[in-house]
Amino acid sequence: MPRPAPRPIFPASPPRLLLRVAGISAIAAGCVIVEEKSSDGPPMPHGPHVGGDPGHGGGGAPPAGDSAAPEDWDVALTWGEEALTIEVSNAPGGLWLGIVETGGGCATAGGCWDGEDCRDGYTSPAGVQLGPYCHPLDADGRATLEYGGDITALAPGTTAFRSGWAGRATFVLESRAADGGDGTCRAWGDDPSRFLAEGCTLLP
Repeated sequence: MPRPAPRPIFPASPPRLLLRVAGISAIAAGCVIVEEKSSDGPPMPHGPHVGGDPGHGGGGAPPAGDSAAPEDWDVALTWGEEALTIEVSNAPGGLWLGIVETGGGCATAGGCWDGEDCRDGYTSPAGVQLGPYCHPLDADGRATLEYGGDITALAPGTTAFRSGWAGRATFVLESRAADGGDGTCRAWGDDPSRFLAEGCTLLP
């Protein structure tokens, strides 16, 4: 039985965005389209970063076919030059976004930043706890997260990630029952399988 995620640290964030998640039709059959503009710089200061876990559910793969089933979520995600934007439609309310660094060799380069995982947060080798941070979407299913956030005290509407790290990120989007959602979650990105045990639907 999945355990509920920790209560998030901040209130709702702003709007804007672009990526698509549908039954299995988008980008020639897939479910996720990401628009990216590259930029340099790591999502956080140099040094080791390590992992997190838990959550809650709603499982199964998206149905095949040319049209989206009613339960499919449309997700648009854009890595802009100054901020990451997300917009979700055709989904239940109470949406929260978690972002985890999983790619780019972070595991062998001292660890991966998962302080924004909405779950356990990041624990440094010295035992310092950072987070868990979680990003709320507004009532319209939108959020804008400015790059360069301070990992020691991540402010609302900011993220430690940068656009150049798009290929290293894994996302989890949850609809929290406590906030009027249905308790399901979706995961996609570099390594969405890390959320499979929670019952999240994995998007291609």
